[in-house]
Amino acid sequence: MPILISDPQEKKAIETALKETQTNALLGCHEHLAKAVDLFSRSEYAESIKQSILAVESICRIITKTNDTLGEAVKKLPFGLHPAFTKAISSLFGLMGDAPPVAVDAADAKFFLVTASSFVHYLVKKADAQGGPPAP
Repeated sequence: MPILISDPQEKKAIETALKETQTNALLGCHEHLAKAVDLFSRSEYAESIKQSILAVESICRIITKTNDTLGEAVKKLPFGLHPAFTKAISSLFGLMGDAPPVAVDAADAKFFLVTASSFVHYLVKKADAQGGPPAP
């Protein structure tokens, strides 16, 4: 699937997260990221943002072995994250909630896709350092 983002660093962040989540344990996260990329390429920006957020929620649920919402799961990550960092991630990715956004564009969708990809990569590395993400 071609990634229609020209900045090499942003493209690399997305490709890395997609590659790292191609395991059985992280397949749900991978599917959300792949959908976000596909939706972005079709200019379906609000849906792309939702899938980006769902990718983050998915990996947080996998790592915490819960079915919590993103806001709750991120608080339970076992990495000793600073409370301010946890709150910032929860607030940022909680932006969409259940209601569709008023208006989003390509810049918004790209920001969420790249940021979600980077955060997924970060969590994969943190989980790897502690023995890897749990199997489903």
